[in-house]
Amino acid sequence: MKILAIQCSRVKDKFTQQVFESFIDGIREHTDNLVCLDVANLEIKKCLGCTEGWLFQSPGYCLQEDDMNKIYHYFKESEMWIFSTNLTSNGLDECLLNLLDRLEPLFQPSFDNLEEKRNSRNGRIVLLSFSENNSNEFHKKLIKQCEDICSLFDREFSGALIRPNTKTFMKLAEMGLNADNFFEQAKEAGRYLAKNGSFSKSVSEAFNLDILSKSSFINGIFQHIIQKSK
Repeated sequence: MKILAIQCSRVKDKFTQQVFESFIDGIREHTDNLVCLDVANLEIKKCLGCTEGWLFQSPGYCLQEDDMNKIYHYFKESEMWIFSTNLTSNGLDECLLNLLDRLEPLFQPSFDNLEEKRNSRNGRIVLLSFSENNSNEFHKKLIKQCEDICSLFDREFSGALIRPNTKTFMKLAEMGLNADNFFEQAKEAGRYLAKNGSFSKSVSEAFNLDILSKSSFINGIFQHIIQKSK
């Protein structure tokens, strides 16, 4: 199975980057058939809405001149697409929205050999979604958008790894929290996905758990303040 993993965020932090890299390392333990792209390094403009006209017939590429036409072949060749993004307080990252909108040429039919083309579009979509705070509504909207894309491309949604409260983690790291187990958990999720093609409920739930309970976090902050005052 050929896998395409796309980082779809302009804004990154050390924590989410290391989680993503650990996840990818886990995949690579099972397969080398993997391509990683970083949208932050590409010019992908907003969709112009060419396909809104019902007579529009896509030539199989986008009419805009930017980097999107350089990466369509990765989507066509890959059975699994992994989207990784960082949600901010403003919601979904614009570069992710632009990328998803610009996928349209891949599913616009040419009306020739339509049944053969439909059969060739089977595959899977996976989501890694990080947020600075507990933005559950944004995560739910993004999961729904991925499920809609699966319907358009006749693909299966193979699950999501959700990591809220990344700012909390960064604060805890400053206080000396050892994150080795958490990064190993991300690597294990990658191993499981590469081996099974989707996440189990237990793998997703383990990744999505709170880093610390609210009471533990408050107690840790209190102890940190005490130590600083000595």
